[in-house]
Amino acid sequence: MFIILSALRRILLAAGYVCIIAAGVFFGAQKWNKLRGLKRDHAALREKIEQRQQTIKTLKRNQERMKFDTYFVEKILHENNRIRPGEIVFFIHDSEES
Repeated sequence: MFIILSALRRILLAAGYVCIIAAGVFFGAQKWNKLRGLKRDHAALREKIEQRQQTIKTLKRNQERMKFDTYFVEKILHENNRIRPGEIVFFIHDSEES
């Protein structure tokens, strides 16, 4: 009887260990997949941030050019159909800004 109980105890312990290991693998795989998804999302957001920073740099550069480069301003006005070909463009500067 003692041998049967001892063998049964060993079988139950082994089955318990197998269940614990299987649960660890199962839940670990889920966490691993979630981590991979989060890393992928993080990389996409980093790329988006980099693109936005480049856009901001371009806009700031264009903003500075608008202040001093009359040819650039005229080009933008033509591109946006604000002036027609052959029209004369006058730039009026405030005395406070000059």
